[in-house]
Amino acid sequence: VQELLHRFPGVDYYFFADVDTIVFRDSLAALTHLLEHEVLKKDEDLYTGQDLDLSRQGLAKFIMSGGGVLVRGLSLRKLLAHGALKSCIEAMSGPWCHHHLDWAFGECLATANVQARGHWAFQQKSCIGYLSAHLVACHPVKNRSLQEEMLQNRSDCLSRERPTLGRGWAMG
Repeated sequence: VQELLHRFPGVDYYFFADVDTIVFRDSLAALTHLLEHEVLKKDEDLYTGQDLDLSRQGLAKFIMSGGGVLVRGLSLRKLLAHGALKSCIEAMSGPWCHHHLDWAFGECLATANVQARGHWAFQQKSCIGYLSAHLVACHPVKNRSLQEEMLQNRSDCLSRERPTLGRGWAMG
């Protein structure tokens, strides 16, 4: 994260995904456009994807990275501004040493008061609805040729379904 912020310091959004996640970039672009222009306030944080609430187990609610994680640039930059990123990196060798990376990322963002927001367009364990433009990312598809085939099969979804991708969809 530190290197990402250094190499791309001023971007509006950062997207993280596993290698076996299919990202439907046209839907992702439509989502970020709606978020930026119709949904979020200028200074509003965003950390979204398919969420899991483990607060009863003492962890912050977090986004499962397999289905993709979308973070607003200003939200991620808060980690640097408040010195939280350094503390989070240190915690990875201490109290968070047994955390999965997505758990630790959620904990880290929570230290900067950035809370996870669930969004159903990011699917951690299924690609069943991949032919819908409403889906931004899905996981897992380990076979690269199958990923390419799925992307090809879905190529005209956005043009067909654009009218249904509105503010309500963008809010999750």
